[in-house]
Amino acid sequence: MANSSNSPKAHDAVLGGQSPPPVDGVTLGGIEGLRQRFAVGNCEQKIEMLPTALNYGEAGIDFLIEVLNDPELRVRATAYNVLQDADIEQAKSEILQGFLLHQGDRIYSVYESYLFYNDWCYDLITYAERIDYIYGFPVPFVPCLSRHIFRSSAEIAAKSHHDWRAIQENICSYFTQIGWDDSSDWRREFNIIEWCKNNNILIRLPQEEKANFKKRLMDAGYANDLSNCTLNEEMEFLLQELMRFDEHEEEKISHLNDDLEEIEWEIRHELETKTIRFLQVSQRYELLSQLWLDAIGQLTFIHEETIEEEIYIIPTGKL
Repeated sequence: MANSSNSPKAHDAVLGGQSPPPVDGVTLGGIEGLRQRFAVGNCEQKIEMLPTALNYGEAGIDFLIEVLNDPELRVRATAYNVLQDADIEQAKSEILQGFLLHQGDRIYSVYESYLFYNDWCYDLITYAERIDYIYGFPVPFVPCLSRHIFRSSAEIAAKSHHDWRAIQENICSYFTQIGWDDSSDWRREFNIIEWCKNNNILIRLPQEEKANFKKRLMDAGYANDLSNCTLNEEMEFLLQELMRFDEHEEEKISHLNDDLEEIEWEIRHELETKTIRFLQVSQRYELLSQLWLDAIGQLTFIHEETIEEEIYIIPTGKL
């Protein structure tokens, strides 16, 4: 049988494939290449591409401004964040009016928890729904601190405000009891004595001997005479704690002849007061923030909500 003239020969050139180029293939360079890759990319790929637009000068800024109208919220938010970071007048003027949210967009709002005293200890309101009264007292409006597109940004903002609020001198505006509620089981227990032990809080604990307290001071790096204290208030506080052993050497707390509940209340009240004071004078603000978190909860909260109508928001930081 004769060979077909259409059959390929051993040395014939082979025609290239007819499939389209891969999504991540680079067919064009410069801003046009970025536009092409952006057009076929998925959401995550688009987000990763956007910061590179600043490499293309004014053309890149124009591209980011266009992306502010992208249907995907996270893509729009990333473009806004990139423009926000760009020290370029054109970018600043474009985002001056804020970030446009569309109907149906879901965002994360950070609120300040409402702190109130329930006649026994502090408690928190950590939800955005409006309530007028609690325990017979009016509740002020819970302010929204910031709005975010990415939950990770909201979490950073919430923690930052919690940390700031925890170190304010006037936060305990009524009493210093923040995390215990006697034997009530409506909230998980918080034991201030165990918390002090676990975090090596340098205050005299119930029934603790002077030798043990001095050993704890030494283990924490303090000299016998406290001469290496870098803060005068901290030295004064620790000296007072040492003096209390001498002043009350004969005083022993007895649970046999007194009201157990009353004694426990006094012990915990004193410990909470002194713990807060020690953390303030020693400037251990991170631990003071943790005390509030462990004892009562987050002094801020995050609320997820759906936008009902188009609105511009002015971000206080990253979206």
